[in-house]
Amino acid sequence: MLSLTNYRLYLAELFENFLFILASFTVCHALLGIVLQIPLVKWTEKLKMNTVVIISYGCFALSAIGFAFASSPAWLLLTTIVFTAGESVLFNHVQAFVSKIAPSHMRGRYFAFYGLHWDISRTIGPFLGGVVLIRCGGAVLFLSSCAVVAAGGAAQYFAVKKLEKAAE
Repeated sequence: MLSLTNYRLYLAELFENFLFILASFTVCHALLGIVLQIPLVKWTEKLKMNTVVIISYGCFALSAIGFAFASSPAWLLLTTIVFTAGESVLFNHVQAFVSKIAPSHMRGRYFAFYGLHWDISRTIGPFLGGVVLIRCGGAVLFLSSCAVVAAGGAAQYFAVKKLEKAAE
C-alpha cells in the first residue's frame, strides 16, 4: 500500500502509546498472515482471477479507509484483518496467474516485470506519503491511498479480464 510505510508516523499522531500499538499491529499482521493465508487461498482458488482482483482490491480500499479513521486499537485490528485478507488472497493468486500466462522460456522476465510494483512503491511511496501526511494529515493520506488503490484495482481487473480472454 502506498502509505503503509508512513503509518508509524500517523500512529504517533493518533495514540499516546503508539509504539505498543505499532508493535501489536505488526505482530497481528504477521500472525493473521500465517493463520488466514492457506484457508483464504483455498477458499478462493476456484474463482476467476478478475474476481480475486476485485475482492482483494476491495479489501485494500476498505483497509485504507479503516486506517484513515482508526481511532481505537480494536478498529485498527479489524482494519488489519481486512488488509491481511486482501494480501493473502491477491499475492498468491497473482503469482499463479503470472506463471500461467508466461511462456515457459520467459517466466523470469514476467515475474521481474510483475515485481516492479514493489520497487516502484518502495521508491516513491514513502516520499509521496510523507509529503501528503505532513501537508494534509493522515486521513487525507489514507483516503488518497484508497482512491489510488481503487483506480489500480479497476485497471488490474480490466487487464486481467483481457488476458484471461486472450488465453481462452
